[in-house]
Amino acid sequence: MDEALAYMVVFFESIRPATPDNWSIF
Repeated sequence: MDEALAYMVVFFESIRPATPDNWSIF
């Protein structure tokens, strides 16, 4: 996984509820 994507995931997870659907993309 690219570092940019990692930071993006952390950002979205911080503003949105953590759901399995968010991680299914990766």
